Amino acid sequence: MRATPALSRWLALALGAASLILATTVGTSDLTNPAISDDVPTDTTYKPESITLEGAPPSDASKDGDAGSFDGGSIAVALDTVPGGQTRTITFQVTIN
Repeated sequence: MRATPALSRWLALALGAASLILATTVGTSDLTNPAISDDVPTDTTYKPESITLEGAPPSDASKDGDAGSFDGGSIAVALDTVPGGQTRTITFQVTIN
């Protein structure tokens, strides 16, 4: 799986509010239970409950049984099986300090 967290930092600074991660499986094999994480960009503050996975909002509380979490410095999203060659889109919101 290839993720593009550097893009999230660029978007946070360029757009002022959004961070985007695109996670794509490489090859034809399924990837089982990958986890994607990204640090909240420097000089920004994470907006609570703003994580989305494919446009749907999991909560950001740790250990609540859904895919999203925020630990005070980074977000994490647990993905179910991702078929080979597919992309998952994760977003979260930040405020520029």
